[in-house]
Parts: sequence; C-alpha cells; structure tokens
Amino acid sequence: DNSKNISREKLGKVVFRNNKLLKKLCDIIHPEVIKKIRFEIGTFRAKGKKAIIAIEAPLLIEAGLLGLVDRLVVVVTSRSNQIERIHKKIKLSTSEIKRRIDAQLPLSKKIKLADYVIDNNKSITFTRKQIKDIYREILS
Repeated sequence: DNSKNISREKLGKVVFRNNKLLKKLCDIIHPEVIKKIRFEIGTFRAKGKKAIIAIEAPLLIEAGLLGLVDRLVVVVTSRSNQIERIHKKIKLSTSEIKRRIDAQLPLSKKIKLADYVIDNNKSITFTRKQIKDIYREILS
C-alpha cells in the first residue's frame, strides 16, 4: 500500500492459492523467525533461569524447527472449530480459511510427532487441566 506496509490479508489471499508462492514466502520468512527464536531462547538461558519456554507456531514442523524444542505439544480441535475460531480472529471467507488450514501439515502427522496432545474441543476448564497435567509432567 501507500505506507509501504504489506497487507497480510492480501498477501495471504495470493500465497495460499499458489503453493510455489507460499514456499517462496516461507523460504524468506522462516530463516528470520528461526533466528529470532534461537536468540530469544539463548537470551533466556543465558540468564540461568530454568523454566518452560513455549513457542506457538502453527508451522513449527514445516519450518524445520522441531530440533529447537525438547518436547512437542500439539493442540487439536475439530475442523469446524478451527474454521469458526479463525473466522472470529481474522475476517476471512470459509474457503480462504480452509486453504490456510490445508497448507499446513495434516493434523494426523503432527499428532504422530507429538509428545503430548491437547484436546481443545471441550471446555476451557478441560483444556486448562490438560495443560496443567502436561506442565507438571514436564517439570517432574
């Protein structure tokens, strides 16, 4: 646009319709994201603190970041919940949302790689309980 900013909405509509363009975009963005994540982890560890560092990244596996994590937690929900939640967050058509979901590694493959799976189809109380259980197990 005129302010020299990239419209994420317009860019998304272009790249999620063309796998080659999506790959090009990921090839540009992922190295910078990886660099930033490594820097943040290094900075935190340099302080000598012990804690759980969480990385929220829908494309963590696709970006080759699996080696950066000690454990992988995958959050699963139904496709209809995914679509509804994304639609509330960003105003896209259902077909645009489906394209974005379909551009990711299938959930079944993510689950096979996961150390922990959180079922996010039920209540927030149930989801929080699963998170607390995983947190306790990791710290034990």
